[in-house]
Amino acid sequence: PAFRCADTISVGNPFGESRWTLDTATGEFYYHQFYAAMPDLNFNNADVRNELLDIVRYWLEQEVDGFRIDAASFYAEDPSANLCMNQPRTHQFFKELRAVLNFYPAKATVGEVLPAPSEMITYLGNGSDELHMFFNFTMVPALLQAALGGDMTGVAEVLDQTYSRLPEGGHY
Repeated sequence: PAFRCADTISVGNPFGESRWTLDTATGEFYYHQFYAAMPDLNFNNADVRNELLDIVRYWLEQEVDGFRIDAASFYAEDPSANLCMNQPRTHQFFKELRAVLNFYPAKATVGEVLPAPSEMITYLGNGSDELHMFFNFTMVPALLQAALGGDMTGVAEVLDQTYSRLPEGGHY
């Protein structure tokens, strides 16, 4: 493999598989953050990004309302820094994506963003140049704790770290 990612479990993905799989047809390894049947795209390659944006344009022309961005934190890996999550190239791609969506009225993106609540907000950019909104998965255990134990502290903390800091135009 060309690189390994220090900020992930290097021996396996969340499903117990190696993140590197040998393609027996080519003799080369490919990287996948999740299942082997789901190889990662190389977002460091402009041709890959442009092709994906063309696919987005196609679906927008078909009048879809928007896109759910799975595993948004993992879109670009940086081999030189040995990192796989929350990379600047990821944010640059979301800016490119948002520029395309801005040509189509009333379309939106929602991202599955996994870092700490205060970092989730960075995926909204300035509120009009990256994702439109994100799923606030950190709210789930806070709400569960509140419902089961009557303790609203976690909910207040997550709201303080996210909702109160949203840029104008950003949502969750």
